[in-house]
Amino acid sequence: MKSKAELIVVPGPGIGHLVPTIEFARALTQRDHRVSLTVLAMDDSPIAPATPSLRHFASLISTDHLRLVQLPSLSPQTISQILANRPGIPRIGLLVHHYMPIIKDSVSRIVSTELTQLDGFILDTFTSGVLEIADELGVPSYVYYTSGAAVLSFMLHLPDLDSVVETETESGSNWAELTIPSYSNSVPRSAFPQFMFHKDDEGYKRLLDSSKKLRNVNFYSYSYQPMESK
Repeated sequence: MKSKAELIVVPGPGIGHLVPTIEFARALTQRDHRVSLTVLAMDDSPIAPATPSLRHFASLISTDHLRLVQLPSLSPQTISQILANRPGIPRIGLLVHHYMPIIKDSVSRIVSTELTQLDGFILDTFTSGVLEIADELGVPSYVYYTSGAAVLSFMLHLPDLDSVVETETESGSNWAELTIPSYSNSVPRSAFPQFMFHKDDEGYKRLLDSSKKLRNVNFYSYSYQPMESK
C-alpha cells in the first residue's frame, strides 16, 4: 500500500497569492502526514517589488512534508516585455505565461529524481497553464482560489462577458448593467476592471484563456457564507 502522497503546488505571483497558498499547503500537511508538498514560487519582483524575499518564506516553512523551491528569474528582455503591458492583472498573466517553460522543466526534474510518485497538482487561477503538464503526466489538478467565491464566479464567467463587453474605443454602450452568477445585484459597466476594455493586450488574452481552462477543474475556495452574502 502506498504510504505517501506527493503534490506539486504552483501559486500565482504576488504576496496575496503566495502566502494564502503556503498556509493552505501547511494545513494539508498538518492534517495528514502522509501528504508531502513542493511549492514552486515564481520571482515576481518585476511586477511586485514589495513582496518579501522568497528565501525568507522558504526558511519559515521548510519541513519534511513541505518545501518551497524558488524558480529562476526571467531574463531582462522578457521582464521589459512584461512591463510594457498594462499594470495589474494583464502583467501577471504575461509573467506566468513566460514562466511556463521554467515550471515544466522544474516539474520534470522533480518527477525524474524524487522517489515518491507524483500524485497531482494544486494550482492558482493564474497558473492554469500547468493543467497541460498534469494531463501529460496523467495526474489530477486542483485549484486553490485565494479570493472569495463571488470573485471566482466572475473569473469563470469572463469568457461569456468577453462576448458582451465592448472595448473602450468603441462608441456607445450596448448595456448598462450585467447579471453575473452568484452576485446578488447586477453589475454596472463602471464597476468592471479596466483590463476588460483592452482586449488586444496580451495579458488580457492570457487571462481569458486561463478562465476557459478553469471551467472543468475542481476548486478549493477561501470563503464563508457571511462574506458572500452581499
